[in-house]
Amino acid sequence: IFMTSLLLLAWIYIFPILTTISLSIKDIFKNSLSLSIICLKYTLLGAFAYGLIFIGTIIYLPLVFPLIFIITLSLLSFIGTMSRKSTS
Repeated sequence: IFMTSLLLLAWIYIFPILTTISLSIKDIFKNSLSLSIICLKYTLLGAFAYGLIFIGTIIYLPLVFPLIFIITLSLLSFIGTMSRKSTS
């Protein structure tokens, strides 16, 4: 359970690192795990926001189905980018 939660917290940093830095997969996971541990406050805040968005999407799924790809995914990308920008 601990490893799964640590990987979920590191998931916030994987895609921004993947798109900005040319590294191997091993180094991307290592950097994202270290960032999630070092910047735990921002990581937990981003994970809480991710959770709220996912719960809201699941609860209102029939109503927000057309907006899932437009708003939900872009909002999650924005939160991931802003949580990474606040650590620099």
